[in-house]
Amino acid sequence: MRGEFQGVRLRGFYDTMCLKRPRGARSNGNPQPNRATPSTLNTLNEAELTDYLREHRITQQRDIEIVPLSGGVSSDIALICAGDQEFVVKQALEKLKVKDEWHCDTSRNITEYNAIKFASRFMPDAVPKLLHGDTENRLILLEYLGTGYTPWKSQLLAGHVDESTAIKVARILANLHNATWGDAEAEEMFDTTESFYALRLEPYLTTTARRHPEVCDLFEEEVERLQNSRYSLVHGDYSAKNILVSTDRLVVLDWEVAWYGDPAFDLAFLLNLLYLKSLVRRPQSENLLRLIDTIRTTYSQSLAQFDQELERRICRLTLMLMLARVDGKSPAEYLTQPADQDFVRDLTKRLLVEEAFRFEELDSAWRLKLAE
Repeated sequence: MRGEFQGVRLRGFYDTMCLKRPRGARSNGNPQPNRATPSTLNTLNEAELTDYLREHRITQQRDIEIVPLSGGVSSDIALICAGDQEFVVKQALEKLKVKDEWHCDTSRNITEYNAIKFASRFMPDAVPKLLHGDTENRLILLEYLGTGYTPWKSQLLAGHVDESTAIKVARILANLHNATWGDAEAEEMFDTTESFYALRLEPYLTTTARRHPEVCDLFEEEVERLQNSRYSLVHGDYSAKNILVSTDRLVVLDWEVAWYGDPAFDLAFLLNLLYLKSLVRRPQSENLLRLIDTIRTTYSQSLAQFDQELERRICRLTLMLMLARVDGKSPAEYLTQPADQDFVRDLTKRLLVEEAFRFEELDSAWRLKLAE
């Protein structure tokens, strides 16, 4: 290990990769994470990272601040402040930061770099700008999106439900799927089914199947189907926490799960979490359910290949992913009440068995259950 570089100063954690509290600013009253220690980044440490930035001529500044950013489970992410330069470094972890054992190849950093670069061809404003990629050290550097950006998840949990944002979110997703539908280059570049299995199918669907034997066969059939699906480029982590909103731009983060497969996964991944938020935010439930309808309507009208079969796949996956956010390896952090967890278990398993795979059927069943 290289010796420590004296110019490095390590600052405290903040909750997202887009927010940085200015020097001397007062806290807004929200709980602040504990201050970081020099062992926070368990890939390249602070001194090694500083040496790396200088050796690769990314910066020649003597004084560098490294701000570890929390919020994700699959990578070490830090904000680098060097003079008037600010950018984000992201390094993939082999073992993800969850309670269950969850391992994945760190080559997904390369996948993310390629996916952002590919998507920037047809929606450049919807992805962060790439500054550097390193296949050997499994790290990428991205533009820093400052305090003018807010995570969409934070807005939703604060009760700010904006239809215009939902429309943009749906159109960007439809654009991704439209632009890559049947694209041979994308299919070859993102032949990442093994990684997608490790990051999505095994921790979400296979793990949940083992814990619910009464629907195990349904989950196993879905895993096999997804592994053999090839339609379009799939983001793989399309959720409110990975969408940053500003007054004139919407940016989609975290492309490391990108995979050429079934686009139904993306919309289901987004919608299932909105349903769950409507459960734990009961006063906002009707607004969130209307938001879900806005997203589905916009997406279905914007995607040239949308049909009833795709709708069925979206609904089936939405139900499975909801159950997975209770009993899979990545449970929703806000779904903590046993009554809410049982609500999800009971409803999802019943609708899966009944094959209630139309948008209207899912909404109706969810509203009736909420009213009990």
